[in-house]
Amino acid sequence: MGRNLYRRISYARKRKLKALSRFLSIATVFAILALLVSYVQKRVIPYLVEISEFRAKSIITMTVYNAVSECFTEEIHYDDLVTLERNEDGVITSIKTNVSAMNSLSAQISTNIQKRLIALESESIVIPFGVLLGDTIFTSVGPDLHIKITPYGNVATDFMSEVIPISEDQTKHKLYLQVKTSIAVLIPLIPQRTEIVTNIPVAESVIRGKIDEECFLQLNGKIKI
Repeated sequence: MGRNLYRRISYARKRKLKALSRFLSIATVFAILALLVSYVQKRVIPYLVEISEFRAKSIITMTVYNAVSECFTEEIHYDDLVTLERNEDGVITSIKTNVSAMNSLSAQISTNIQKRLIALESESIVIPFGVLLGDTIFTSVGPDLHIKITPYGNVATDFMSEVIPISEDQTKHKLYLQVKTSIAVLIPLIPQRTEIVTNIPVAESVIRGKIDEECFLQLNGKIKI
């Protein structure tokens, strides 16, 4: 009778220990998974987004510059785009832009950029998996992650103007083209959309003579064409 009771108690203890061991094993697995998911969400995904967007911006910027270079087959002179008007005292009261030339150039550049961006749909950003571990010896190790980039929306181009005073009667006037492109970086499960702004110098000149204050203020910013 005593032996049977001891065996029953011993058996019950073993069952409890097995159940406890099984529970601890499952709890450990879930804890590891939770830590892994947390690490991926807080470290890996943001790092992947940062790297992907950086490389995408580099590709798009180079694409924009190449497209613009094709349109600038001849050197563009400042005097072809801008006309200075002075009053009787020689003060510059107005700076008029060649609207026709700027519109034509802007349309040509936009079309060329759009074509090049569409061609990028067949390309992808390649990131070694080891890069996601940070700055370690495993940076170039592991399978490659292929991330697609695709244009989103239309290309927007604006001519911008900037004036930089040099001396009392000398002012540098710079014209540049601002290109805005929107792209989607197709990271699995977390696609990202980003806008890339590229400023491309077009022409510049040193204006000699005083500029009317109101005219000076109007020279900084977007040129209405």
